[in-house]
Amino acid sequence: MTGRKLAILAFLTLDGVMQAPSEPQEDQSGDFQKGGWAMPFWDEVMEQVKVEAMAEPYDLLLGRRTYQIFAPNFATASDSLEAGRLNAATKYVATTTHSQLDWQPSIALTGDIAAEVARLKHRDGPLLQVHGSWQLIQTLLVHDLIDEFRLWTFPLVAGSGKRLFGGNARPTSLTLVKSGSTVNGVIMSIYRRAVGWVRVARVWTRGACICLIPINTIDAAVVRVLGDRMARRGAGRRLEGFAERRP
Repeated sequence: MTGRKLAILAFLTLDGVMQAPSEPQEDQSGDFQKGGWAMPFWDEVMEQVKVEAMAEPYDLLLGRRTYQIFAPNFATASDSLEAGRLNAATKYVATTTHSQLDWQPSIALTGDIAAEVARLKHRDGPLLQVHGSWQLIQTLLVHDLIDEFRLWTFPLVAGSGKRLFGGNARPTSLTLVKSGSTVNGVIMSIYRRAVGWVRVARVWTRGACICLIPINTIDAAVVRVLGDRMARRGAGRRLEGFAERRP
């Protein structure tokens, strides 16, 4: 098995906010009142997105809120190739509820979302692509599960709101593989994980790092279990997340 890659597709302001780009009521959590900030740029940006991020087959990985926004807009749409791709894609939905997923084909992911996504990546299949889904992206960042960042940065400042990179994002080296712009000033930047870096887990004892264990994304759940066992055995040992260094 070769597994498959995971990419995120996100619209950002210059100060990194990705909250509610398309509609005023999309996400008002945190008293966010600037929803719909991307709409003046929408048509030109979407033409570029269709070519650069939606032309090849992919499966969708979505948070529950984003799924609920997408479903009524696309479930019955058949007037474009892009709508057809979205409808045909398997939709994997990170959710804590057991309510029905009507936009088919859809599969609920529950419990340990990071472990579930790691297992999905280990299987053969098309690219996994995340659209929006801020909370889900934070989980993917923490567990180092993103292989490609497909970002469109809009020429405005929101001042507040949910930012793509929160305080829990892990240090990662990326390579810019493609860039472009629209006539109305939106910048496209596509980054991939830099070649020549490996993921490692740090083993600590009595305040000192005693070794680095090379790991793969699919080992995330195993690493967490090992860390729990080390903590139970005492001896001041602990296993700390993921880091990266050049081999």
